[in-house]
Amino acid sequence: MPSLEALWLVNILGALLAGIFAGHAWFKIESRKIFWSTGFAGGFTTLSAIAVLPLTETLDLLSLVITIAAMTIAGFAAYWLGLKTSARMSSK
Repeated sequence: MPSLEALWLVNILGALLAGIFAGHAWFKIESRKIFWSTGFAGGFTTLSAIAVLPLTETLDLLSLVITIAAMTIAGFAAYWLGLKTSARMSSK
């Protein structure tokens, strides 16, 4: 089972990539967007590993809830950042 730090890194990077793929003009073709966003970035992330996090980490319940909530919020922020960055890149 991957470490908690590795889960953070992979999930946030995957969310950032998904945002880039969703916002760039090259990915506006539906087949490209599905392949790169859902296929590549979705397969790259390990968000399903959050489900087994309680089984592997020795965190109390409150720490576990805070960790999962923070990872989810950071993922949304990374997606938004990727979306905005790629929209700027494709408009140039």
